[in-house]
Amino acid sequence: MQLSKTVLKLLKNITVMVGSDSSSGLSEFALELEDMKKRLDKPLRVAVVGVMKAGKSTLMNTILQEKILFTGTLETTYTVSWFKYGEKPALNIVYYNGTEEAAPFEELEKWTVRPADVEKHLLDEVEYVEIYYPNEILKTMELIDTPGLQSTHEKDARNTYNFLGQRLSEEADKVTAENASKAEAIIYAFSRSAAQTDADVLDAFKGESSNTSPVNAIGIFTQADRAWDVMRNPDANPLELVASANEKYKSQLKDKLYTVMPVSALPVEGACGLDDRSFDILKRLSGIDKADLLDSLSFAELFITDPADEKMPVSSEDRQYILKQFAQYGIFTATNALREGITREELPKYLYDRSGVGDAMELVLRHFGNRALLIKLDHMFRRLRQTAGKVKNAVGTDSAAKTVCTNIIEAIDTFREQEHSFCELDVLRSYYDGEFGFPDDNLEEQFLQITGEYGSNCEARLGFAGPVSIGDLKQETRERSKKWNGIANSIGTTVPLRKAAEVIVRSCNEMHYHLDMLSGY
Repeated sequence: MQLSKTVLKLLKNITVMVGSDSSSGLSEFALELEDMKKRLDKPLRVAVVGVMKAGKSTLMNTILQEKILFTGTLETTYTVSWFKYGEKPALNIVYYNGTEEAAPFEELEKWTVRPADVEKHLLDEVEYVEIYYPNEILKTMELIDTPGLQSTHEKDARNTYNFLGQRLSEEADKVTAENASKAEAIIYAFSRSAAQTDADVLDAFKGESSNTSPVNAIGIFTQADRAWDVMRNPDANPLELVASANEKYKSQLKDKLYTVMPVSALPVEGACGLDDRSFDILKRLSGIDKADLLDSLSFAELFITDPADEKMPVSSEDRQYILKQFAQYGIFTATNALREGITREELPKYLYDRSGVGDAMELVLRHFGNRALLIKLDHMFRRLRQTAGKVKNAVGTDSAAKTVCTNIIEAIDTFREQEHSFCELDVLRSYYDGEFGFPDDNLEEQFLQITGEYGSNCEARLGFAGPVSIGDLKQETRERSKKWNGIANSIGTTVPLRKAAEVIVRSCNEMHYHLDMLSGY
């Protein structure tokens, strides 16, 4: 039976437990259960978060390959922007008081960008803005752009924490404690380097409501082009230049993020929003000798203001305009492309392929996609357990209601114990939390493979790069089962590692059983 069908059966049983008597204090479960049923077939909800000026909105535009959100040099994003698939662009404004209203798509900037006089503006009452847009990626993931955390505007940061159901500070606890987390996975954006602030922010997402871990969180370094050194090696790939720093981030945040991918987002965003003026400027700059252009690009201020540069066929105003859109590396790469004969229509894809964004999105889709349903269900069960605990504490002396809440929690826990994919998820999360380690790298790699970190099919879970015979797969499951069984029964194995080994043995045995079924015996 498919996992979604067994979950529906569980939710039906819980619905029967709750009953229809609203006086029992259990009516709150009705909304949770109905929402869970609807969520099973919906795209995974992925929030893009990070401290202020981390390039979140630019990254969102780059992922969607369209310049939709407003970006700038100052803090701009004010409200949470929730992108969902729609046949036509549309806006829906959701207020904290529970009311909603439709708005013209042309008013997107009005509803999402910090206004000059925020204290008197209606935006203070907005919980989030739903943006419906005809973009294919939104059929797989609903993307949620958030205001910067640790913002100089406390209200902006609180909007993000409220939406994600996390705690901003003791002062905000009374508000945020009442909000359930709405995002099921997270892309964490960095603009420069991982700092203690980033680690602290990510720790805030590791609470009971979301239990964020490398299982459902990936980091993206959004401005890798800043590592580009015009003078030393203008032809160097900035994505490669930040590789060593990337390893440092992985080490610092390995218990919080699956990995950190470097991308150069701004040039891609610039190409996606390429207007006639921008293309004309790039075209004229591509006519300059490459060495001369590099010399001018060595310093941004020099590129804009040097009045003595007679070889520059572009005004200072135009240079400032294109620098804001593409930055130095983007200008250099785009003009090189035009020299190679790349057309205006081909330029966005050209930059996309060289920006690291394509690779990053492939990893995001693979990592989250391999277990999207499992991540959603894990998120839903945590919310349902929270609701049961809250209702249990609120019903006072109503022993019948307390018993129902206890039974609901037991039903969820029993389901998780019996559904082996959740056991794999739990030990994987324990591994990332540092509860156990491995005596050698080969065992660690096998553990990650079998728990589905590299793919959900048998080949990927057993470490094969391509197609292989069922016989070879069965032989590998037997060997691995024997090996991990030895670890589970070794006297020197710690309790957490023993539990993980037992899960791996069961995983291997289940794979062997399914391979037997495929081969007819």
